[in-house]
Amino acid sequence: PLSRSAVKEARRKKKEEAVLLREERRRKREARKRERDIMLQYYGEMYRDYLPHYLDGDKDNDSDNTSDEEAEERSGSLFAENDGSDDDAPDYDDAYNGKLWVKMHQDDGSDPALERIPGHAIASLRAGVERDGAELFDKPFEPRLEADSSHSTGGIDNDENIEELDDVEHDIPDPLQASNAPASLFNGSSTTVPVKPVPQSNERDKLDVGSLVCLHGLRSSAKYNSRSGVIITKLNADGRYGVRLNPKRKGDVQTDECNKTLLLLSKNIAVLDNEHHRLDLSQHLDAEEQRHATLSARVLNVHADAIGLGNSNVDVEDCNKVLDSFLRSIERDTQPHVPPIANASAKRLLSDYLQEAKKAHAALACGIQKVTDGQRADTIGNTSSLLSLSPHGMIASGLLGERAKAALEAALDKSHLDRAESGLSTLNAILKDEQARVLRSQASGGLVPVLNPDWKLTEAEKTAAAGDDNGTIVPNDCLVLRLAIVHILFESLRLSEAASAAKTAVDIYPHSAASNFWNGRCLIREGHRIDGIQAINHCISGCPRDGPGDAWAHREGVKRLRALRRTLKAEFRARDAYERGNFASAAKIYGEMMTEYDGFASDDKWGRAEALVARAACHRRARDMKAALSDCDMALALFPRYPRALFRRGLCLLEDQRPSDALVAFEQLLRVDRDWP
Repeated sequence: PLSRSAVKEARRKKKEEAVLLREERRRKREARKRERDIMLQYYGEMYRDYLPHYLDGDKDNDSDNTSDEEAEERSGSLFAENDGSDDDAPDYDDAYNGKLWVKMHQDDGSDPALERIPGHAIASLRAGVERDGAELFDKPFEPRLEADSSHSTGGIDNDENIEELDDVEHDIPDPLQASNAPASLFNGSSTTVPVKPVPQSNERDKLDVGSLVCLHGLRSSAKYNSRSGVIITKLNADGRYGVRLNPKRKGDVQTDECNKTLLLLSKNIAVLDNEHHRLDLSQHLDAEEQRHATLSARVLNVHADAIGLGNSNVDVEDCNKVLDSFLRSIERDTQPHVPPIANASAKRLLSDYLQEAKKAHAALACGIQKVTDGQRADTIGNTSSLLSLSPHGMIASGLLGERAKAALEAALDKSHLDRAESGLSTLNAILKDEQARVLRSQASGGLVPVLNPDWKLTEAEKTAAAGDDNGTIVPNDCLVLRLAIVHILFESLRLSEAASAAKTAVDIYPHSAASNFWNGRCLIREGHRIDGIQAINHCISGCPRDGPGDAWAHREGVKRLRALRRTLKAEFRARDAYERGNFASAAKIYGEMMTEYDGFASDDKWGRAEALVARAACHRRARDMKAALSDCDMALALFPRYPRALFRRGLCLLEDQRPSDALVAFEQLLRVDRDWP
């Protein structure tokens, strides 16, 4: 047993240790509060989700059984000994993966609207890699008398190589101005259609596939009365016709289910005046051929001008590609990857619809050949086709079917988050349907399971993209769908998902200019400027332009590459002016760079932050501290952990006779980077 003095000594040491532990906890709580105040001061309330949970509020919970060290390790505090930065932990991504929308409450009591956060207003937690010479503005100023003519272009080709693209850019006309690319490719897409029923009763026994009809007399489905549609199947054994309803739209928004099909009796169908709704077709077709072409175009839901049957002149190869695309959309809708739960009549309706669509496709292909043979050879190919549009533009124009078009409209909806997520899910489902269609075509009539795993569908797409033994690529719409999904994710500010989807598209389609273009945009937006410029360079000079969206990607890539080139040239001129002591002129040149970053160079968010910090240094040398602090704050709004922006902000505050504020800025700099400079 211990003596009385030994017990007293042990109790005294224990009390001293308890006092020291309480003091240490109090010091850490105060440090965490200071960290919270600093982060909220510079990051704003929008980034409160990034703060540790115990920093959100002033209450201290001393009754929590969790120790301070465990809480710091779990929350990722900057003061924790183990900040979770081991090799297995996920790194911070350049994308803002929090809330993508701001809920705006309506005063009239209606559902709250959602306003999307603009991309330039989203901060990135990970700063990029600075260009060489970024520390020039922080060194003691030494004026230079002669300009240095040797500068690096950061991976962009020389002026001579860029100028060679001038003629190429003007060779491709703007598809939005082409007469054969109307705003809507659907016949009868409006809500109301002039109805002129045929009075003869025997006409109902002679209804042709592709005829325009109006529904009436429905009881269980009375909501479809007075709706227009197109007959897609012949009279079956039950005495019913298959009818596809025309989409009901309110303005530019579709308000009902697309590709709705019904089995209806003859008494519920009123035939419209087909002569009144006949399409304006080429004069190279006689009256009977024009009638059959009109009916076939309605079955495939395609406009005559899009496939060269109108009065415009297009290339026959492009016409056949567009026609094949519409047939593939019907194959996806009638044979989805996940079969719907339907009775035997509904399944038979889809099967008959596919057969009629194939017949219509063959008839329109013959019409295209006859029309193009009758045209003069020097007028063919003067107008651009739908294939020169962007991938998402192809879907928006209806090239991949009504279901894909409606899904794209929903995914880009800025007012309803649920509708946007539903549209994106539908596009992913359509992609799987297309992969399943490719897998069935590769089987060549063999047995294919109804449901296939994702890896098998992806392998089928890779095989189709690589081509057969002769190098022939199997036609499919997987690339267009993938790039449309990348576009949606990119516009929704889900940059990490967009970059991953773009990388997958490049892995499957390495020679696609469109996939390399989107991969370059994602890399530049994430701060990997050199890799992104190389990808866009490869899109322009190393990829053919015969794939879907390649012509559009080439045009856009040239514009964005030239914009980045202009920013680099402006930076060289600004540094030259700074080294000569013309600080006001240098700041003005950096201001001109902001115009480029608001245009085609808008993806280079890291370049914008670097230019803002450099302009702040010019304002500081010119003794305009207010403008310098404003530029530093704008750079920190883009990259809150940008060390050089924090350092220059502290310098500006110190020279502005605000030492206490400068001390706070330098403390925050050391929290971000202990090894600075």
